Amino acid sequence: MPGEEIYHLSVTELAKRLESKKLSPVDLTHAYLDRSQRLGARFNAYAHLMPETAIEQAKAAEKEIQGGHYRGPLHGIPYAAKDLLAVKGKALCQAGLRLQRDRDRTSEPRGRGDDRQSSHD
Repeated sequence: MPGEEIYHLSVTELAKRLESKKLSPVDLTHAYLDRSQRLGARFNAYAHLMPETAIEQAKAAEKEIQGGHYRGPLHGIPYAAKDLLAVKGKALCQAGLRLQRDRDRTSEPRGRGDDRQSSHD
C-alpha cells in the first residue's frame, strides 16, 4: 500500500508510476478511498462515496495496464466527481433527486439542443 507521500504527487507523476507498473491502480484507489473515508466527513467533502464502483474500475484498469493496454495519463487515476454529475441509478444530492424525479415523470427529452427544429425546415 502506498504511503502518505502518494497524496502529494502530481497526476503526471502518478501516471508515470501507473504506466511503469511501479504503482497499482487498485492500491492507489484503496489509498484514496481510505483517506476519503477518514477525512471526508470532517470537511463535508463528499455527498456519496462509491467504493465498490471505484475498486471495480481500478481492477479493470490494472488488468488492462498489466496486459500492455495503457490508455493514457488518466488511466487508473481515481477521481471524485461533483455531486451534480448524473450517475445512472444514483441520486447523489438534493438537486439530483429533483432531476431524477422530473426525469422519471416524463419520457420527453428536456433541455437538449438536439430536439429543436432547424430554421431550414
